[in-house]
Amino acid sequence: VFEINESFCGLPILISKILGIPEEKINIYGGEIAIGDVLGGSDIRLINSCTNILLNKNKKYGIVISSFNLA
Repeated sequence: VFEINESFCGLPILISKILGIPEEKINIYGGEIAIGDVLGGSDIRLINSCTNILLNKNKKYGIVISSFNLA
């Protein structure tokens, strides 16, 4: 599963195209735009969402991509 920071709306689309990630594997429970971007807490929310998805869907690996990682 992939959790990608949507602070810049095009980032998940760009990353899915570059890395060939199917869109249905990105931000499964919604991203910052749908859930709300907590000031200073985006990365925590991404990690929490990814962890919950891994546990609920019995998956083994998840990737969290924040806009800060790409700077």
